[in-house]
Amino acid sequence: MILLSANVIEILYPDGLRKPFDIEKLQKKLISCCIAAGNNDLWIAEDIALSVEFSLKELGASKVFTTAEVDSFVLKVLREVGFTDIADKYSENVSDSLNLISINKENVSDAVTRYLGLNGDELSLTVDKVCKACNSIGITEVFPSFVLEFAKYFHHKKFEIETESLHCIHKINEDDSAWAIKTNEMYQNLNNKIKPFIEQNIIKVSGISRLFPAIKINIYLVKFAEYYKFQSPLTELFIMPYIYELAAGIDKTATIALERALSVQNDTASNIPVYLKFADATAFANDWLASDSDSAVEYIISTILDALKTPVIIR
Repeated sequence: MILLSANVIEILYPDGLRKPFDIEKLQKKLISCCIAAGNNDLWIAEDIALSVEFSLKELGASKVFTTAEVDSFVLKVLREVGFTDIADKYSENVSDSLNLISINKENVSDAVTRYLGLNGDELSLTVDKVCKACNSIGITEVFPSFVLEFAKYFHHKKFEIETESLHCIHKINEDDSAWAIKTNEMYQNLNNKIKPFIEQNIIKVSGISRLFPAIKINIYLVKFAEYYKFQSPLTELFIMPYIYELAAGIDKTATIALERALSVQNDTASNIPVYLKFADATAFANDWLASDSDSAVEYIISTILDALKTPVIIR
């Protein structure tokens, strides 16, 4: 998938490296946990992963989150919405932070550096305070999470991602369907202008779950090219009038989907994100565009985004 530049959430790994938050990696991990827990509703993995990404962005793109923070947050979300079996399987995959460590400056410093990213004087002062506190109450071995809680307290910094402010994800009541709107219901009474895009699978809209109410739209540019019977290689000049037609179709689809979501959800439009994914952008670039295809497809996608009236999040 060719990615456009966007607000990047940085994750601090235990080895000190910083990398962009990888939603696909988290989703695959959650899918494995769902399967291991005997839950075949794999859409749960996508919704949890999207809700985590959405929340991290709301908390601030400039903040760096540690892997420990993200894992702790995922576990909290899973348990709070009732998926304790999946949470148990997920916790097995973060066992590297669950081994006991002896209380000494070297071990405490290693844990605090790896998971909280402290360094220099603030690291030394925090490590000293944690060691003294543990020694004063006779603790010689603890889990790293215990050390981290002490370190957070002594550093006077709120590292924990609070789920209380997480308004975007909801527990599903036993008497309710998992779906606020099913996929087939999203396609009812569509505007004639966007029907061809839907019927030819150029635009696909997923159902809206009660767990994480969101509009998820997939765009297939290869099918778009095949529908119009284009001949490759395409130039940007030639394709642009058709691109604006597609953008109008996407915008109308998003508008209708939001209206339906708001009709069944007691929420506001700002709390229902619209996700847009160009599922085959790389294949389209390679097979249909002229030279410098990566740059050309990014320009095409940017043009579509600029033409949209509905705010969207690129997946």
